[in-house]
Amino acid sequence: MEAALLCGLTAVALGYLEAATVALLRQALHIPNGGSNVLALERLTGEILRREQWRRCCSFIVLLAVSVAGAHSLQQALLLLGWTASLWTLASYGWLRLLVHWPRSLAAFDIYLLPRPWLAPIWIPLGVSLLIALGCAGALLWRVL
Repeated sequence: MEAALLCGLTAVALGYLEAATVALLRQALHIPNGGSNVLALERLTGEILRREQWRRCCSFIVLLAVSVAGAHSLQQALLLLGWTASLWTLASYGWLRLLVHWPRSLAAFDIYLLPRPWLAPIWIPLGVSLLIALGCAGALLWRVL
């Protein structure tokens, strides 16, 4: 249970770093607060896009490392990774809402950079992340009890 709490704390903190980076990118790309992230798709090109893709990969590596370090088995590592990655997604959208007043609704579209740039409404990753977080939390709690 302690590992899940530490992984969760890491996910929320990394979610803030994610949101702060996106807020700075939005500012550099002249996207106003509350404006759509879709505008960034036209403006994120070349080296900036590659660096942002690598930054996202590195964030996931941190989540993976924390999950594996806190686990006692492969099964627990996978549950912790699901929990941590899901909280990261949920936290980053929560922080974005606080920092730049976006997204304005669950129907808003966002850019997902991996494996290559694509668009989807944010309710999809939020819904999937919520289900994964609840499932992993339940499984981790069940293993403790």
